[in-house]
Amino acid sequence: MGGRRFRPALEDLLECLIVEGLVRPKDGWREALNSTRREYRRKQIAAVVRRNTGTAQAELQRLGYQVIPPQDHRLRAQISRLIAPKPRSGSQR
Repeated sequence: MGGRRFRPALEDLLECLIVEGLVRPKDGWREALNSTRREYRRKQIAAVVRRNTGTAQAELQRLGYQVIPPQDHRLRAQISRLIAPKPRSGSQR
């Protein structure tokens, strides 16, 4: 559900259980879940940007940002390795 980067966080599941009355929460639960959920989502966004630099660049430019790719060839090679498709081990679906 949601793919590798867009799946629900554990915090989403916990909130669902609380809202549906299946789990009794402690005081401050909402703030605690929101705080850790924000950090999880920031990490997921960063990973998506690293794997989709062209799309990220295009969207930032559409929003009015000026995006300048790095001049360092070693850095470009590193970025290329980051965004290259990786073979998956295990069973294929």
